[in-house]
Amino acid sequence: RDIGDEQRVEFDLANVTVYDLPYLASFLPVDAAAALLASQLSGTLTSADGFAQYSGSPDEINRERLSDFGLNLEFVDMAVAPIGSWPGVSGATGTLRMAQDTGSLTRNSTDAAVSLPAVFAAPVPLDLLAGTLIWRTTPDGLQLISDAVQLRSASLALTGKLDLLLGGQQGKSTI
Repeated sequence: RDIGDEQRVEFDLANVTVYDLPYLASFLPVDAAAALLASQLSGTLTSADGFAQYSGSPDEINRERLSDFGLNLEFVDMAVAPIGSWPGVSGATGTLRMAQDTGSLTRNSTDAAVSLPAVFAAPVPLDLLAGTLIWRTTPDGLQLISDAVQLRSASLALTGKLDLLLGGQQGKSTI
């Protein structure tokens, strides 16, 4: 819908199984479609809603033209391939909430796996991956916070918290 000089797109979905990425990608701008296809995304979105507010044509959406957005996802057994230095994951269950300068990812996954091709030759199986990661954009950089993250596998049990500032003058992490 038109909002002055801007456009707003809204969506609300429930119980969508992600299996046909080329079909989904055909509704997106070219750059977003390429990223989606590279992600090899799969799984089920039990609930998904959001909006994007932007100026210009839908085929030209980019960060400079995006004035506001919001995204809320609840997902089960999701998988995404590693892209560049970003890790991949499979068997993920949780929620993702995003807005212009903040967001959170809550995971409560059992029988998951994390892929870090630069570090491990094969995906690392996890019996449990749980916790909430919150991020905020600040004038000093990107702040990542988590009070309690749990990782458990056959050879590892880790509970930790994180407070990290990326791109700023200080950073700290505690495990």
